[in-house]
Amino acid sequence: MGSIKFTIFYLVAMILTNFAYGQKIKLLDNYCVCNGCALRIPKVSKPQLTSFIANDSILQQAALKIKKYFTSEGDHFILFCPSCQAPPRSIGYRVSRSVAAGKQDNGFGTYLDVRTGGNHKGGLDFYKFNELLNFLTDSLLVFDSVELSTASFIGRSDKVLGSLRASYTWQGTRVERTIPYDPENQVIRLSYNILFGDKRARSETDTIPITLSYQRRDERIDVPGQFNVYFATADEKQDLAELYTLYSNAFPDWTIDELANELMVKVTARYKNTLKPNFIQWLTTLKQGTLQNP
Repeated sequence: MGSIKFTIFYLVAMILTNFAYGQKIKLLDNYCVCNGCALRIPKVSKPQLTSFIANDSILQQAALKIKKYFTSEGDHFILFCPSCQAPPRSIGYRVSRSVAAGKQDNGFGTYLDVRTGGNHKGGLDFYKFNELLNFLTDSLLVFDSVELSTASFIGRSDKVLGSLRASYTWQGTRVERTIPYDPENQVIRLSYNILFGDKRARSETDTIPITLSYQRRDERIDVPGQFNVYFATADEKQDLAELYTLYSNAFPDWTIDELANELMVKVTARYKNTLKPNFIQWLTTLKQGTLQNP
């Protein structure tokens, strides 16, 4: 008798669990445009799309199920997981604007990857010089320019920090750049022009491996390993601006930080790391309507 009761309890629990999981992922009706659905024979409706993911509990699996119906330019959707405790709580797909033949689409609009990605190393509080060097040599995506604080350094040496150099090879010629350090504000600043000048295309500089070095006493020290600094391109910024608008309209109560957490998933699916404060700063500027093209 006890065994029967347990079996009934187990079955009821499984049914309720499956039902709860079936309700976990929502297709946001106001953010679902599927022109491709109307071109199919027979046509596919939004309720049908919802039914396809009724039993899914994993965002990416659900997204891949319905992605194939979104084939026309302008088609897009957002799936939302209200019960998920941490980002990503949503996943989006958009058929991007037309891309010219032979040109790679460098945007984020068609990325369905839900990896959290990146090694954010616990934030941007650096206490030792080596922590900053390890962070820089992890390769990262930068929006416009970035300032890295050295205010928390233990035993900070302004002379050593002022000796930071970035070097790379360009068309067979070795190029060395000074990385500016502001001892008064205790920040190191990186920008595209500082590293690469203003005559190189970003598609070229993405592939340039960089070596860091610094001077300690009379010895020049090369930091082990090489890394890349990626600066967000105009295409990437336009895609992220469009996604920001889409998400901020869909989730008007979300803060800039929450929106950044969601969009960071798309960024770190492509790049190993990015600077979240730098990304939030860029989104804030975007929200204020003062963003300039790169």
